[in-house]
Amino acid sequence: MIEAKDFPEFLSNISKAELLAEGNEMELAKVSFLKAKGYFSFSQHKKVIEYIKIPLEYCSGEESLKLKSYYGVSLGYVGEFNQARKTFIEILQKTRENKQLLTETYLNLIWLYLHIGKEHLGEAKLKEVKEYLDSSVQNIKIIPNNFKWKIYNGYCLYYYHLKDYTQALESLKKAVEFCEEKYLSHLYTNFAEIYLMFENEDVFPIIKEYTHKAEVLANKYEDSLGMARAFYIQAMSELKADQFFEALDTLYLAFEHFKDVETYPLAFDSLIKINELMNNYKVDRLKALKEAVKIDFKGTPFWGKL
Repeated sequence: MIEAKDFPEFLSNISKAELLAEGNEMELAKVSFLKAKGYFSFSQHKKVIEYIKIPLEYCSGEESLKLKSYYGVSLGYVGEFNQARKTFIEILQKTRENKQLLTETYLNLIWLYLHIGKEHLGEAKLKEVKEYLDSSVQNIKIIPNNFKWKIYNGYCLYYYHLKDYTQALESLKKAVEFCEEKYLSHLYTNFAEIYLMFENEDVFPIIKEYTHKAEVLANKYEDSLGMARAFYIQAMSELKADQFFEALDTLYLAFEHFKDVETYPLAFDSLIKINELMNNYKVDRLKALKEAVKIDFKGTPFWGKL
């Protein structure tokens, strides 16, 4: 049911499994691990945080570290940056032999800094990100492709924050070489976001093409986060092109999708931008209305009030 993305049926089956596993600690460990994995896979991040203590009582070793990885990512999604970072650092301290888990944890830290904590990035944090990237790339020959594209995408985001957009694009092209189709929507959105930074060039058609391709793939693979990011960058592009109402509608779509997958920092960011746009629009409309009708009230007691 996790593979089929059927959350109600997953809940039904896992509840039956819990009943059957009662009194058998080994089976309870398996079932509780799967329940945590299911909550995580269905982006039920608040549920992961609430539930995680139960499987951690039964699981040990690499299973325990994997559960803590789910926990750390979920903390990041709900906006608990410091606690998420602490969790990932604890995992790093406990894993040295498993290169795949080690690389995954480096990537989680990179994601935490460059996505969730991007508003507070400074020189020290970017230096830390670079260290994690360089540590990850050392294992590039022995890790699967789904980690390779994330490493190069990480370099892309690192250079993006350094405003080295040429190098960011080069890293992103490398990421595409290793990326499965179902994750390409995220890379296409990153292409669009980089081109958004290009000044004095008509990049609106390029951005529109990338966000459309991202939206199509995200829809195909039922990837709400991919859809949300595509809508968000599309909205930023529409704002840059002075398409106010289109941007407002698109931002609202981004907000709804971020909210659906419990990505609260990005949902909140979308909501703030919607509010700012609405407030600016009201001010501009009131100013325009005031100037338009002021002449009509000339010679009346209301002239001074206007």
